[in-house]
Amino acid sequence: MDVLWFNGRWTTTDEPVVRVEDRGLQFGDSIYEVLKFRRRAPLLAERHFARLQRCLTDLEIPPPWHLDAFLELLRELLDRTDLVHGLIYLQVTRGVAPRAHAWGAAIDPTALAYARAFEFPSAERMRDGIGLVSMRDNRWERRDLKTTNLLANVFAKNHAMREKAGEALYVDDGFVTECASSSFFAVLNGALVTREDGIEILPGTVRDAVIELAQSDGIEVRRRPIALHELESATELFVTSTSLGVMPVSSIDASLTRARGPVTERLQQLLTLLEEDTIDRWWLVARRAES
Repeated sequence: MDVLWFNGRWTTTDEPVVRVEDRGLQFGDSIYEVLKFRRRAPLLAERHFARLQRCLTDLEIPPPWHLDAFLELLRELLDRTDLVHGLIYLQVTRGVAPRAHAWGAAIDPTALAYARAFEFPSAERMRDGIGLVSMRDNRWERRDLKTTNLLANVFAKNHAMREKAGEALYVDDGFVTECASSSFFAVLNGALVTREDGIEILPGTVRDAVIELAQSDGIEVRRRPIALHELESATELFVTSTSLGVMPVSSIDASLTRARGPVTERLQQLLTLLEEDTIDRWWLVARRAES
């Protein structure tokens, strides 16, 4: 049982709160976000908020929060739980209405948030990495929207699990897009390469932070399509996500193998430093508010 914020009131995840005709349940007509928190401080909160607002705007769902209210919700949620590290899940649906594909008139959105314990990868896993299995990208066209329409991703993850891999690598017409729940990077000719922004991929919050960290550290970053065959000449491969951080890729399709390299290790270090700085600033603001 976890603390749950639902449409402005506090309850627990044991309470059945979703209505039968909520469009998030019936149509996947909703947006979600997942935030990491450490030492009771949310990480990359402003980035997650910005992506949430953009996705809601594109789907014409009224945003339930402005930034200050969003940050206050996160603060109170973490105050109400005894968890120290974990994940926060947020979801906003178009709302409840008689079932019809077109929503017609404006509907009050449904919004929820809860925190949950999560076991983040061990230091050994962050060193050794995970294997990927490649598969055709069969998702819908607007992959840049973080909707709850995740059936293709669910099947991809299950396929990876059956193949004893940690992630599924999506390939579209011979070019890598991203993974089922993470962003993909390769080190090619000394440069860090990832797919350019567009409707083909989700702009990951950790991905964007890693790109900025790399550029600030003097690592060349190129955003362009990566052909699957190019990965044979990549010196390093890794994925990024809220739950994985910067995770080395040890193999693709159990054949192409790589070890964690210096670029990957450096970006792991830089992301950890960014997280520590974010935690310190979060608690500094909290102490000032209390005084």
